[in-house]
Amino acid sequence: MARVFISPSTQEYNEYINGGSEEQYMNLIADAMQPLLRERNVSFVRNFRDGNVLESVKLSNETRPELHIALHSNASPPSISGRLTGIDVYYFPGSESGYRAAQIFVEELKKIYSGSVRSLTSSQMYELRATAAPTVLLELGYHDNDSDERWIKNNINNIARALANGIFRYLGV
Repeated sequence: MARVFISPSTQEYNEYINGGSEEQYMNLIADAMQPLLRERNVSFVRNFRDGNVLESVKLSNETRPELHIALHSNASPPSISGRLTGIDVYYFPGSESGYRAAQIFVEELKKIYSGSVRSLTSSQMYELRATAAPTVLLELGYHDNDSDERWIKNNINNIARALANGIFRYLGV
């Protein structure tokens, strides 16, 4: 049975401009993904909401999933707060499996988000460089931008379905 690791943000301090936090909304998306994964017999392990990224990576590496997916939302630099929009899907440079997963998620998210959706590499993000499994870290819009924040809040189930479909495509189930 295929297995994925779902790692919603544990950053309760990243507040949305109209209420709530990154941790809250990324966990709602992860909650909505779970029944979709169960329907296709994809097993999953999930990080602990009160944990941190070090614990998430450790648990992922211990459980040896076929794919690790980290769920986040972004914030603009203070000098341009609220001006940026879009979805970024990060993978570790040189990871062929990470690249393939990132491209699949970009395709799935473009079906539901009308703005920019792109894949990028990063060797700076701990969750990308320290996780043994192929990993994608998704920044699902800017929570300091009113339209992106509203989109996230109003599309929890659509985002969950797009991500689940990406997982199914990646795993071939």
